[in-house]
Amino acid sequence: MTRWATRSAAPLTGRPTRRWTKRWSGSCAKPTTRAAALSDADAGAAHAGAARAGAADGQSLLDTGLSSAALSSSGLPPEERRLAAEARAGLRDGSLVLAKDAGPHHVTASCLLLSRIDEESGEPDSGRRFIALGLHLRSGQWRQFGGHIEAADTSLRAAAMRELREEAGVDAASDQVRLSPAPLAVRTFSVGSAACASHLDVLYAASAPHSHPLVTTDAGIGDVAWWPVDKLPQGTAEDLRTDLRALLQRTETDARTS
Repeated sequence: MTRWATRSAAPLTGRPTRRWTKRWSGSCAKPTTRAAALSDADAGAAHAGAARAGAADGQSLLDTGLSSAALSSSGLPPEERRLAAEARAGLRDGSLVLAKDAGPHHVTASCLLLSRIDEESGEPDSGRRFIALGLHLRSGQWRQFGGHIEAADTSLRAAAMRELREEAGVDAASDQVRLSPAPLAVRTFSVGSAACASHLDVLYAASAPHSHPLVTTDAGIGDVAWWPVDKLPQGTAEDLRTDLRALLQRTETDARTS
C-alpha cells in the first residue's frame, strides 16, 4: 500500500513515498505553511470513491480528459505516470479516496491560472507573464486555486473549473478563458492532520487575459491577485515557488494554454 506524502523529485517536487514528511500544503493545511492520472479502465474501481463523494447518480469522476488515451499525448513525464498508477491502486485498495470524509488521503483538483501573452495588444505589461494566486487563510500561503472533490463534480476537470470559479471568480467556460483538456501535472503533498493526511493533486492549466478581474466568493481565500511569474509574493507556497518554472515550460512546450 502506498503511503502518500511528499519529497523532492525532478522536475517537480511532488511524488509518492513511504516515508512521511513534515510539509504542510493544500486546503487542509495547518497555519505553518497541491501524470498520468486515473484511466477509464479503472472507472469501476473508482465508483465506490465517487459514490462516497456524493457525485450525482454515482458516476465516476474519470472523464475522457483523464483517460489513458488522452494522457498518452499529454506530455506528462514517466515519474508522474508511475504516480498515477499508484493512485489507481490506492483507489482500488481504499488507501486513497475521492471524498474528504472517506479517509485521510485525498484526491484533489487544482488549476494554475496564467495570463496570455499578447505583445501586439498595446496594453501595459502585455508581453509579460502573470500568474493568478489566492491567499489561503488557513495556511497563510499564496498558491494556485483548488481543493477537495465535491458532490456536484462530475470529473476532476470539472472540480478544477469549480474551484477556479469559486476562488477567483473566473469562469473557465467563458470565451476569454482556456482550460487544458488534460492535466498539467500530478503531485502529492503531506498535509499532516489525522483527518487530512495527504493530497494527490491533479493540476490543470488555464489562461485568461491579464485584464480579467479576480473576485473570490470562497470564505477560505483572503485575497486574489495577478503576480508577475518572476516576482511572486512573499508567502508563496514553497512547492509552487520551486515547481513554477517547470510548470511554465510545460504550458509553453505542450501548448496547453495557447
